[in-house]
Amino acid sequence: MKKLIIISLFIFSSLCLNAYYWNQTRISFYKSHDTEVYGGENNFMSELIIDKLNFRFQMNSLVSEEGFDDPNSYVTNEIRSLSTYQLAENSKFILGYNLDYYDYDKTQSSFIYDWINQPVQPLVKNYLYLISKNEWDNFTLLAGLRGRATGIDYKFDISDAINTAQAEHYDEFYKDLALAYKLTNNVAIYATFENKTFYSSNADFNDPGRDYDYTHYGGGVNFTSKNFLGGKFSEDFQYLRKDSKQYADYQRHNFINKLRYNYIMTPALSSFVSYISKFSYDDKEKEFYRLANMVRVQARYNLLNYNYQAFLIAGTSLSLENLNRIYFAYVNYPINKSFAISLEDRYSHNVYNTIIASLDYRLNSNFMFYIENSNSQSFSNINIYDFKNTLTIGTRMLFR
Repeated sequence: MKKLIIISLFIFSSLCLNAYYWNQTRISFYKSHDTEVYGGENNFMSELIIDKLNFRFQMNSLVSEEGFDDPNSYVTNEIRSLSTYQLAENSKFILGYNLDYYDYDKTQSSFIYDWINQPVQPLVKNYLYLISKNEWDNFTLLAGLRGRATGIDYKFDISDAINTAQAEHYDEFYKDLALAYKLTNNVAIYATFENKTFYSSNADFNDPGRDYDYTHYGGGVNFTSKNFLGGKFSEDFQYLRKDSKQYADYQRHNFINKLRYNYIMTPALSSFVSYISKFSYDDKEKEFYRLANMVRVQARYNLLNYNYQAFLIAGTSLSLENLNRIYFAYVNYPINKSFAISLEDRYSHNVYNTIIASLDYRLNSNFMFYIENSNSQSFSNINIYDFKNTLTIGTRMLFR
């Protein structure tokens, strides 16, 4: 009842203000070996614009039947809020708050892998963050504070095995700072800093060293060229230093390089290729370690010259470390001014295949209704289910 009242208040506010409203409901069917379970999900989002203030509110509710071995899959409620205030033309202030809370009797257990690897009961998660972004000519400054508090309880009595209290909570506090300076129209340099402090209410009972903090800092350079071999080229190279007792020696010095090349072949056909490389350096062993190498190739073809909403996207992505290749294709086609259809397929060899089909109905420029069906087949043991079918019904409304 409370959820319905909250949603009704936001819809009423939307009628009086410049606002965007979106709601969708999903019904999912899971099948794993001899187990068949139904689950449901509802997503509501409203965005209000009042002069210099932009406020976004989102509420998600997830419910599934008992007996399905999926962490946190029974009854979960999520609230997301985000407020942005434009202080000046080049300055804004962002305040956000997230809340996740669970039905104690119906929520499945999850695991805390960084400590005792025992099932615990999630109770509530709170996340608050403040961000300030300012721009002056070629200089940009971004500063932020974030805090997260998580409460848990154990699903069974472990006091005989470990000297600890039954219930506890985790508190995390983050401090962020980023500076960027544009040297030329094509080159920019930047520096980043992040500090995290982790507290546990049980540190004094079991392991005083369980509390920890870490510091990430580094910098990089970004290069962009709008006329490189007939296309647009960009590269971002970053060095990131990680200081904490939580990290091994080879994890402390990190290098990340991102390359992207866009090329327009014809007015109807465009493409891009991107490459991301991540590696680290162990200053004790004097060795480099390759962490990740990912390549993505994608092309887009506009099916109708007079309508850019009719298009076909196809491509592939490859992870060189595990040789996992994903193929994907997406087509969107407006039947007329009111109806549009789309079809998407994502396939990974020996891993999964997902097909999504949807039908959109646009009553006018302010209201749209859509229905979507998703079928996912798993070919490996990575997912706990072999088959998943999801039916989604949703609406989008814009009030000006």
